[in-house]
Amino acid sequence: MASNNVKYHPENVNNQNLLKNTEINWWLSWPMIVVAFIVFWPVGAFLLLRRINIDKKTALISGKVITIIGWAGISLAVLGFFVSISQGIGKDDIGAITFLLVAGIVLLLVGKKTVKDAEMYKRYIDIVVNQEITSIDNIAATLNVSYESAREHLERMMKKGYFEGAFIDESAREIVLSKKQSQGHTEKGTGLADHMVVVLCKNCGANNTVAKGTIGECEYCGSHISVK
Repeated sequence: MASNNVKYHPENVNNQNLLKNTEINWWLSWPMIVVAFIVFWPVGAFLLLRRINIDKKTALISGKVITIIGWAGISLAVLGFFVSISQGIGKDDIGAITFLLVAGIVLLLVGKKTVKDAEMYKRYIDIVVNQEITSIDNIAATLNVSYESAREHLERMMKKGYFEGAFIDESAREIVLSKKQSQGHTEKGTGLADHMVVVLCKNCGANNTVAKGTIGECEYCGSHISVK
């Protein structure tokens, strides 16, 4: 039967609800992350990475910040090396320089990967949401990737909460969005459409249908959207 070919992921819904409803702990708040960077930047970097794992909005915008921090660590290591050479390098100096260099390289690699993933997520959101292409074959062709890669990327995004309530229909080879996202909160024939406007999310690039004069939240990345 066709229903046996539908691949539905209930665990994805649980993960999405967790990502959506989980409150950010105080020690992962932006003030704490900034203070940690000032006091001991590796701790700040660790807190930032933790924030990325639970906050999909942060995952889209933090890559460049992490990359800058990585370059800062490498620069400090190089500067420390030349200062130590001029003043006589010791074991403590070698340890500190090595730590800064390794941490900087790691953060640089993580930052570049985060930026790459964010760009990929935005491209999928644009194709699925804005262009309304749900066929995975067509999505794969648009991105010049294989069907398996496109499906894997979509499943990863569902687990992270970008497509809440969505699932993969294996028989149709497409991603099926939740009714809420596919209809954009607008019920035809109710008159609500006259009070709704389509707003582009500045963070992920998704089109959102929001009531005029309200402050809403992007359905895909959770960013605040205001409509005057």
